[in-house]
Amino acid sequence: MPCLYFHPDAYTTKGRKVMGRHVAGESFLKGYLDHGKCEDFAIQVESDKHSKVFDQFLGECSKRLSYKTYDRFSACTDQFYKGVVFYPGPGLAEWSKLRSFASDTLWSICGVTHTISSHGAMDSIANLVSSPVQPWDALVCTSDAVKKSVKELLSSQIDYLRHRLKATQFPLPQLPVIPLGTDTKKFAPPSPDEKQRVREIFGIGANEIVCLFVGRLSFHAKANPLAMYRAIEEAAIQSGKSVVLLECGWFYNSHIEDSFAEARRLLCPSVRTIFVDGLDPNSAKAAWSAADIFCSLVDNIQETFGITPVEAMAAGLPVVVSDWNGYKDTVRDGIDGFRIPTLAPSSTPTQFLHRAYAAGQIDYDAYLGLTSLQISIDHRRLVQALKLLFDSAELRLEMSEKALKRAQNVYDWASIIPQYEQLWDYLDEMRLAKQGSTLSSTISHPVPERPDPFRFFANYPTQSLGIADSIRIVGDDDIGRLLDRYDEIIALKMFSSYLPSILARSQVEKSLTLIGSECVSVEIIAKSLKAEPSLVLRTVSFMIKIGLLEKVFN
Repeated sequence: MPCLYFHPDAYTTKGRKVMGRHVAGESFLKGYLDHGKCEDFAIQVESDKHSKVFDQFLGECSKRLSYKTYDRFSACTDQFYKGVVFYPGPGLAEWSKLRSFASDTLWSICGVTHTISSHGAMDSIANLVSSPVQPWDALVCTSDAVKKSVKELLSSQIDYLRHRLKATQFPLPQLPVIPLGTDTKKFAPPSPDEKQRVREIFGIGANEIVCLFVGRLSFHAKANPLAMYRAIEEAAIQSGKSVVLLECGWFYNSHIEDSFAEARRLLCPSVRTIFVDGLDPNSAKAAWSAADIFCSLVDNIQETFGITPVEAMAAGLPVVVSDWNGYKDTVRDGIDGFRIPTLAPSSTPTQFLHRAYAAGQIDYDAYLGLTSLQISIDHRRLVQALKLLFDSAELRLEMSEKALKRAQNVYDWASIIPQYEQLWDYLDEMRLAKQGSTLSSTISHPVPERPDPFRFFANYPTQSLGIADSIRIVGDDDIGRLLDRYDEIIALKMFSSYLPSILARSQVEKSLTLIGSECVSVEIIAKSLKAEPSLVLRTVSFMIKIGLLEKVFN
């Protein structure tokens, strides 16, 4: 079973600014708890607060599950989870470095891509080349298109390091393709009576065709609505049908909302548009139930997979989507709906964009927006596809039935989670076969940019204290009075946060008793206590600092 890294920001849609990764993370966690072999599993958290949030999440689950908790620091030790640890992002490099403090084969790391367009995401992927990741690690790519982009970035980084450092060996993680999934039962098509009831609430007539968009309403960072507005207007006029556009989503600010309204007035004046709050579950469910056709024309590099077409298929809707990234995998053109060709320029005329973004001349939003302005969707094919669906209830029914079956058979979490578990088993087998022959066991500084401060700054102090050095009690006080002084000092607020990093009070008493009136080495104390020598050295150093012990000089 895996250990799941849990951070509320990665698995909840209850935040103020909901992104695709939040939706995907929440859905994955629910899917895993429902369909995974997780009777006993583990989580890794950053704080007790996050553990409490996970407990709340678990309380909403139908299963009653037990789990073990690990903190961040344990990832640096051999006391960490022995298996596969799943992180809901591409940051394998960071965790592989922490693992190297102990051993490269203690556990495997499995991450997943979301958007890969930001500098942060690109850095996380590029850093895989120079980090201690291993072949028993994996970065799950949610689509074939994403995998190709990830491989391109890794290849470019390898070429750079070969040129710069003459490097020749580049162990890389596995790059399996596993799509995002959904709970298809949640989106089950409504009954005819339910569909009619919901449409009446929206004021939609029986003969009106309802075209639905679901998702963030952002012209610069999701999908510019120009293509959809133009095509729906033209297809509605050509078909002679009354068309209603449901936009189910959310705006991040009034400027974006006003921009959409302005574009609608200009580009689709004859199409009635209804806004639905996509962050309200009941309203969103009603929108799905009222729709006849789903339309999502993403033209943005921010989009990595795109879960809404899969949800639309689960809702029994024919889909009209741009031929873009993950949509290429999920929607079968002419079967589940239509994939409309897209067009983008070659890299040469757009070089100024990534240079301006790299230099900080433009921010991420501007980078996305300026890129999307150069990506177009085939208008003629789009109008043709929409008109076909507007004109033919039979075609809509045929495509909806095929779409529903595809969603249920291919993209339900019941089908996706076993793919993850199969991957995790494979990583486990590969890692266990390599134990005892790792890089980290042969080098003295597995993470050189995170050095031991007392080694790195060894030239700062006048003298040093080592394991072999001897210490003694200061003065002639007996053990009782020494312990009283110790208790007084550690009770000071200035020391409270440091106490977990030294020996427990009972072990301190044993150490003082062992020393007595003699000179005893730190090593002997450690052996007597059966304690980690570095822990004893920290404790002795602290006791020297507060005046209870002193180093013996030969």
